[in-house]
Amino acid sequence: MDGEAVYRFAVQRAFPAATWMLGDGLGDNFYLAPHQPSRRTLEGIVHHNRLDPNSVYIDGIRHGNVTGASALMALQSVHAGKLDQHYDRTMLFGFGIDNLVAAAALRKI
Repeated sequence: MDGEAVYRFAVQRAFPAATWMLGDGLGDNFYLAPHQPSRRTLEGIVHHNRLDPNSVYIDGIRHGNVTGASALMALQSVHAGKLDQHYDRTMLFGFGIDNLVAAAALRKI
């Protein structure tokens, strides 16, 4: 595996692809609960895509890279009280081998 190529894919292509897949269902006011590949990669996604760092759940120390399942672990932590109530949506986001991307938008009801 070429770590630098994976990093570039994650930072430059995976998040834009995920938001494109969700179309208008995401909106601008969302909280991102991504799978946790590494703190460096997540910080790169935040910086490259001009996201508010406070609207992205990063807990790589606790969960580490357990593939896409860590997005669900992040969601559990988010709903355990870490999600600021002013977000309209929560976006689950994962990416992996062979340039696969998955995303889901959850909204409050």
